[in-house]
Amino acid sequence: SGPSVWGADGKVMMASGRSSWDHGGAAHLHRDAQPAVEIVQQQFEMPAPGNYEYSYKTTNGIEAKEHAALKAEDSEAVEGEYSWVGPGGERFAVEYTADET
Repeated sequence: SGPSVWGADGKVMMASGRSSWDHGGAAHLHRDAQPAVEIVQQQFEMPAPGNYEYSYKTTNGIEAKEHAALKAEDSEAVEGEYSWVGPGGERFAVEYTADET
């Protein structure tokens, strides 16, 4: 077991690492065909060099948005979030920040 990626507030603290999986002849696994997922809403704006905002929503309940701002030359801060609906109908969400820290 590696380090925990979840903070006390339920937000992701670390999201890097490596994993491997030996499928061991997974040909016997079967999944029902899933309907095609379509993007139902999408937006992208770049109001100034180094700054952007984007968002999208899909027919299967996935939503994402992110924005970035140029803080100094060659230094950008990015914040965003994404969410999805699990098999039981519960919504899961992740918020993130990426900057010089």
